[in-house]
Amino acid sequence: MKKGTKKTPAKKKPTRKLAAKAKALKKQEKSPFATVAFFAYVEFMAKPDPERCEMLGIPYEEKTRKYIAKPTSGAFAKKYDVHINTLTNWKQRKDFKVAVHQKRNFWGLEKVPNVMAALYQRCLRYGMAHDVELFLAYYEKWDRKAAVTNPPVPFTADDIRSIIDVLPEDRQEHFHGIITAAITEAQSLGGGNS
Repeated sequence: MKKGTKKTPAKKKPTRKLAAKAKALKKQEKSPFATVAFFAYVEFMAKPDPERCEMLGIPYEEKTRKYIAKPTSGAFAKKYDVHINTLTNWKQRKDFKVAVHQKRNFWGLEKVPNVMAALYQRCLRYGMAHDVELFLAYYEKWDRKAAVTNPPVPFTADDIRSIIDVLPEDRQEHFHGIITAAITEAQSLGGGNS
């Protein structure tokens, strides 16, 4: 060895540390507390942001009408004293997406009566067609595509203009000319509406 050079110690393999960390995370995932935290995280992921904020205790600012912080997974991990990597591992579990979907459906079912009441009030107040359609689709199983059809209309003597409008353009001009002449002649003789 030359003078002035130091022999650097061989680096330890990081696999021991990673293995220990993985073992600790697995142990944390299996603990009873982790089970509670897991289901709380499922609920957290299934809720919309305002309810997530309430769950984490993030204050609402009246002046700006917003929550002062975003409800992140990091904030969840901090509140429930769970490592952020544990949350990542939970997201990769096979049952996680299914549990979140079920919880979201349950959350939505709880809100249906209030949403329907608000929709009903909106239909009464504004009478917007799409609101009424939504209401009918939900309560009456109404299908817009099946309901909106244009059946053939039988023509009567009063529908002469509708009949003429179906004809080719040159024929339309011909018959409109005849009708205009008939109306003008009737008015000059004192008949019809002047």
